[in-house]
Amino acid sequence: MITVRCGFRIQTAEFFNNAGTKVWQTEVNDYESTIDISRLAKGDYIIRLNTARGKITKHLIVN
Repeated sequence: MITVRCGFRIQTAEFFNNAGTKVWQTEVNDYESTIDISRLAKGDYIIRLNTARGKITKHLIVN
């Protein structure tokens, strides 16, 4: 599980593998959300949070 929060309403969270391929997307539609990432295999990912004000990109390591 990960918790994402932002000062702006997060519309969606997108997860990309190291090759840049989108592997999963989930709707958030809130300022904060706890997301179950158990469906992701171990590895490095990029998470992109899409808001009305733009995009926020972070690195995520799943152990």
